[in-house]
Amino acid sequence: MTQKGKDKMMKVWLMGLGLTAISGSAPSASSQTENVLITLRTDGNEIAFDRTSIQVPAGRRIQLRFVNGARPGSEILHNVAILKSGTLDEVLRALQKNSYNLDAMSQHPAVLAMTRSLAPAEEQTLEFNPLKPGVYPFICFMAGHGDMLGMKGQLIVSP
Repeated sequence: MTQKGKDKMMKVWLMGLGLTAISGSAPSASSQTENVLITLRTDGNEIAFDRTSIQVPAGRRIQLRFVNGARPGSEILHNVAILKSGTLDEVLRALQKNSYNLDAMSQHPAVLAMTRSLAPAEEQTLEFNPLKPGVYPFICFMAGHGDMLGMKGQLIVSP
């Protein structure tokens, strides 16, 4: 399947969840007052997010911009998946059982949203409907990144 076909499939899947994929467009002035914009990235060739805890207020739409900051030519792929509260261990087991297949993981009921696999310098923005207060894990699904090397964190939605 071509990348264009994969992007279209991901948009259809996200729309079914009530989420929107945005590619490279800035939020309008009116949506900035309603949205919380978060940038999450990797730095250099580290197998880690630049932060492991992000706090946002409940009741606000969330735009999560994820940037793979790996050095060009490194071929280090990353993605980010946002999970339902309390499901990290279950998702890690499913990730390994599915041989790190992102298409299979995108269908897992605990995955609220996820980016495609991003090459160095690529980015993707996900937009979420407001989340209820709680702790939502985020993780990289690339083989060994989140499950073995600890590339994960928490999105904390406060009341």
